Amino acid sequence: MSFAKTKLLLALAGVLVACSAGATTYVDNFTGAAANLQWTALNDACLTAGSGTGSIPACSSVAKSKTVGGTTTWTWMNGQTYTVPTSDTTAGKGALLLTPAADNQTGAILSGFPPFPLSQGIQITFTTYTYGGDSGGTAKDGADGIVFFLTDGTQTLPTEAGAEGGSMGYGCSNVNGVYDGVAYGYLGLGIDEYGNFLNSGDNGSVGVYNSRNTAYGTTAYRSGPGKLNSTVSD
Repeated sequence: MSFAKTKLLLALAGVLVACSAGATTYVDNFTGAAANLQWTALNDACLTAGSGTGSIPACSSVAKSKTVGGTTTWTWMNGQTYTVPTSDTTAGKGALLLTPAADNQTGAILSGFPPFPLSQGIQITFTTYTYGGDSGGTAKDGADGIVFFLTDGTQTLPTEAGAEGGSMGYGCSNVNGVYDGVAYGYLGLGIDEYGNFLNSGDNGSVGVYNSRNTAYGTTAYRSGPGKLNSTVSD
């Protein structure tokens, strides 16, 4: 379970897939009113400047909004509240919001373009911004992290993100509200900012320890063709 709050924005994602006949490039910039490519959004994932068109929903439709006395409050998963700043809702200045700055949240996007054989290789570039977290220490680190993962492209797309907290929306959990990991997960690379992945009381305590055998850093998860996905958990 997470005790800090972090908002994570995936501002730009580029995908380069090496093919026998050359390279196929997929690029998406999530700052506008709609995504350029076909994605499947899970849980909290939404566009802050979204218009409700395209493959990723607008944040205003994912969260339930309520205005009282001129103040609008947005309610997300597990009854948590967070309102997207007005400056982030203008087309051209928005972002892909995977989770709001609130506890016990998950969000993910899954690629909707054709699967690819892993034997041909893949190169991924993406830019993320994580902020708003404060666990009480001097570093003001957030929770919990972000995972880039592959799923089995021969199977149907997952319909839910994985468990909350240290499972980072990909792995399973022993104690959190969502117990199952992502369906048909093949490989996940986690950037564990809070250090909860190695906390057996928070998740399934699976995966590979990072090189320093400490609780912070980059972690690899292991669960044919693959699908491109990104998930985050608070």
